[in-house]
Amino acid sequence: MNGSQTAFPVVRALLVLTIAIAMLIGLTSLVTAYWIGNRSLSETLGYVGTVSWLGAVLGLVPIAYLGPRGVMPAIHGWYVGMALRLAVCVVGVLFGLYAFGLALEPMLLGIAGYYILMLFIEAGIVSKYMWDKDFYRSPSLRRGHEVLT
Repeated sequence: MNGSQTAFPVVRALLVLTIAIAMLIGLTSLVTAYWIGNRSLSETLGYVGTVSWLGAVLGLVPIAYLGPRGVMPAIHGWYVGMALRLAVCVVGVLFGLYAFGLALEPMLLGIAGYYILMLFIEAGIVSKYMWDKDFYRSPSLRRGHEVLT
């Protein structure tokens, strides 16, 4: 397998991000709606969770496009994806504030929490992809891995 032609696992990444955000939204909705008793807070957190998921999905597009071209283009794609995620989150908070009249403080706290959690998951996906890409291309990494295992 040639590492320079390794495609980014888009379907697997989308599946992992979707399952993770669904679990996070479900958990926060359960806590806020039933334990705290605040359904509007639950709806707000569901909205910002969906916005964060949309930002994470759109942030994968540049990585998937530039990833097969090499390590540095994939890293540049990740930086472009970070800018897209941030833009989607800011626009989503502003839209929720003005179009739906959601409270600002829960949206900011929720978007920050979801954003960081989605970023950790995406960083794991991208770093595994980069490791596999370098691992298959670099004989020294393969030898080092064989020595360690």
